[in-house]
Amino acid sequence: MRVGAIPEPGGDVIASASEITAGGGLNTMVAAVRDGLPVVFAGQYGTGPFGDVVRAALVDSGVEVLQPGLDDVDSGYCVALVDATTERTFVTSVGAEGRLGRADLDRVALRSDDTVFVSGYGLAHTVNGPAIADWLTTVPDGVRVVLDPSPLVDTLPPAVLAPVIARADVVSANGREARLMAPTAAGLADAVTEIAASARGTALARDGAAGCWVAEPGRAPV
Repeated sequence: MRVGAIPEPGGDVIASASEITAGGGLNTMVAAVRDGLPVVFAGQYGTGPFGDVVRAALVDSGVEVLQPGLDDVDSGYCVALVDATTERTFVTSVGAEGRLGRADLDRVALRSDDTVFVSGYGLAHTVNGPAIADWLTTVPDGVRVVLDPSPLVDTLPPAVLAPVIARADVVSANGREARLMAPTAAGLADAVTEIAASARGTALARDGAAGCWVAEPGRAPV
């Protein structure tokens, strides 16, 4: 929903435009498909109007759907308010995507040259987070794990986030997320260095028009 400005608490505003579309992790999958990669969606989805939107978007994008889906709950949804500054404000209602269990993840057959993309949004769910963290301990060494910590990173349980970072070959965060992950760091360069020290591989912190900082364990950031 596009609005001129977010209304005050208790207020109201008329949106100038609105649409219902699949988003979130789909954006990453579509980008990978457009780069010529075969993509498999291992997340969960539901049955209902929002689940229909999700399934249709995955099929239209050429993404293989691994899970059979849940028939007793719909997929969740997110209301995104985009104001005149183009800033986005989200309110999310969790549905079937928050019920991805270890048995679901055991359906994933990995090859040595695969890349597993993990979103912090998925780790925020009480079922998904522990299941994903536990499953990643079984992922073969040759499989690349990429973590996008998401804006919710400071709300993720340490028992979930720490093992995921430790297994991540790439941690890709924006500036805000990097600062939340390394709150005592003097700046982004120090923050990305701290993150890399906890990860298996490369950490990067995107800094808008200023570019990004990149660090690897044992090396100075650039």
